[in-house]
Amino acid sequence: MILFRCPSCGEAYRVTDDFAGGSADCRNCQVSIRVPSESDPEVVLVFKAGDSEDGVAMTREQVTAAFEANALLPTDLVLDNGTWRPLAAQLHAEDAAATLGDKKDDLRLRLTDPETGEEKVLHKLPHIRLERPIYTEEDEAEQRRKIHFSLLRVGDESPTGEPAEESELEEMEGGPAKPVLPKKFALKRTLLISGQLLAGLLALWYGYKLGIGPLISSIRGLPTRVTVLNPGKADYTAVLGWRRLRRDLPKGAACFFELYVGMRERQALKLTPKGGGPSIKIKVPLRPGGKILVNPKGAVHLVAFHPEKAGRVSMREVVDVLREEIKQNVMPDAAGVLIELLAELSKNVVGEPVRGELLDAAAYRFGAGFEGGLPMAAVKPDAKKKKKSGPPLPLLARSDRAQRVNFREGYALVRAAVPDAVSGAVRLEATTVSLPAHLMVKIPKNAELKLKREGRKQNLALDVPNQTITPRKTKFLGQWQFRAWSGGNGRWGWVWVFRGQGKIKGKPKKLTLRLKNGGQVPLVEWK
Repeated sequence: MILFRCPSCGEAYRVTDDFAGGSADCRNCQVSIRVPSESDPEVVLVFKAGDSEDGVAMTREQVTAAFEANALLPTDLVLDNGTWRPLAAQLHAEDAAATLGDKKDDLRLRLTDPETGEEKVLHKLPHIRLERPIYTEEDEAEQRRKIHFSLLRVGDESPTGEPAEESELEEMEGGPAKPVLPKKFALKRTLLISGQLLAGLLALWYGYKLGIGPLISSIRGLPTRVTVLNPGKADYTAVLGWRRLRRDLPKGAACFFELYVGMRERQALKLTPKGGGPSIKIKVPLRPGGKILVNPKGAVHLVAFHPEKAGRVSMREVVDVLREEIKQNVMPDAAGVLIELLAELSKNVVGEPVRGELLDAAAYRFGAGFEGGLPMAAVKPDAKKKKKSGPPLPLLARSDRAQRVNFREGYALVRAAVPDAVSGAVRLEATTVSLPAHLMVKIPKNAELKLKREGRKQNLALDVPNQTITPRKTKFLGQWQFRAWSGGNGRWGWVWVFRGQGKIKGKPKKLTLRLKNGGQVPLVEWK
């Protein structure tokens, strides 16, 4: 506690030690006062019956004048070095003994317990020290109790026996209660409490974001997956977020990050070319369990395919006609019709281009061109989750990469960037082809006949391995190859070629046999 007075008008004040060095306006003359760090020896604290139970700050001159004017009684208390003393003893009045006289016996101190209501009368004034008590576990409950002290004079008791004047001292701080704070002090205290509250909220927020939140996402099995596409022809180094996760990003490829976050947030992605050059910076939105595809600057051309449109397409009739033409070793005219059907099928499955720098990867399936970028868990749906009803997700792929689209009798390889290019294959039924010179080709079931068109050129290719022929009564083991071609004029050329190995007179020999356009005499090459 600090006792001081206004240097201008002499008004006395008391404040707690917390306000040392502060300032306030005098309530009497409105002059700004700076609170000293130590008490003014000319200011004392007086307890007068009927006034504030915390005491009143007064100068020594005011105390003397009030005592002489009988405004203060000899039995009123004054604070002296942390101890309450009677005013008469404090002023060292010569007639203190005569003034008090027999009134000393009239002083009684009543101790009242507020819980039980019991009272105990003490004939000696207790020594009350204004020191902060030391709290211990043993007497914590006892120190929180409130004890009421009533200082009474004989003859001043009310008819009911209750004290005429009563003061309450709380044993919580070991001294008088704090005074009402000046406005400036109250504002500083409010700002301090607000700052502490804000700091606590920030600590809780960052603690959840950086620690508890990611741990909860990990326990729940909600990883966040980020796939980054290479935006050019250089090799990059990708660094994601404040964790500084680092991946290599080769040209024409993709890299993959898996991390855990506790809430929706944005983290920085930085792509730095290894050969030097400007870096690319992107703010990536993340959420628990989210999947995002980053296409920096939208540099990679992406297309959404709909392969389910080809799933029920059947070309059985055309495939059977072509198989019969190959079996009879005649011109494969049906191949042109089959290639046109493949071209029409390819146009139907190619969807709209997908643009943007940040894409929701959960809205797509992924095709060729993302190898090494997306793990199987990101490509295939989680087996633990129930399959959602509705149309299948579109297939997201690079426009320059061929995507395999299956139909009943085979598949087509579709390139969105080259719509005129057609390639694919059909599966043939088991059959046997009779060639000149008593040669036989046994085509197994599901052998693939490959078809291709680039511009006006069209080609067919069929490989039949594990075949045996016996020219000159010598057994040769190898494979038959069927090749056909057309320049777009409607006419086809074709050839059967056998390449195998055998022994003649104990010496190993390689045999190449060609039959062009169904020729009757095979062309034989020996090595």
